[in-house]
Amino acid sequence: IVRQLTFLPENNSSVVGNTGNTPLSPLAVTIYPNPARDEFTVSFTKPEGAPVHYEISDALGRAVARGETDQNVLTLSASNLPSGVLLLRVEGNRVEQTRRFVVAK
Repeated sequence: IVRQLTFLPENNSSVVGNTGNTPLSPLAVTIYPNPARDEFTVSFTKPEGAPVHYEISDALGRAVARGETDQNVLTLSASNLPSGVLLLRVEGNRVEQTRRFVVAK
């Protein structure tokens, strides 16, 4: 069974650095399967050409993985990640989202 979670911004609290009058596009993030075992997929709804920076942190806030992509979909390995609840923070086009997911080995 694949569980798919889609998270959309509930308000503008996730907007970082908006100093102009132009509304920012929301950065939608989908993580599946959740819980992840061997690998998991992260997809982004983002403006074309805007890179997305991501960081995965453990429950204590220590970064365990990070990267950047121009793609809308990433498949990441869970083999080097610790088991338990992790945080995925993504930032693109001056919009930031943080989501929880579980790695179960």
